[in-house]
Amino acid sequence: MKDSNISNYLSMLCHNKGYTMGEVSKLTGISVSYISLVERGKRKPSPQVLKKYAVGLNESYSKLMEMTGYLHRDGKGKIDPQA
Repeated sequence: MKDSNISNYLSMLCHNKGYTMGEVSKLTGISVSYISLVERGKRKPSPQVLKKYAVGLNESYSKLMEMTGYLHRDGKGKIDPQA
């Protein structure tokens, strides 16, 4: 399931950067409790929340959108939001 992929990825990304949930919260403007829910796979982050993660953690927004299932690639590798 894609939700667990994004949960694991965001958790790993924060861990690899050495950030605590509190630091991620300050960088992204997302509450610690919501970050915890996302990282445990209890919430699927919305595109707006993914944008906050992307900006705060200096990560590709389109990559996060694709991992979450909001964007898909066509047969040529181009992003197709209608898929």
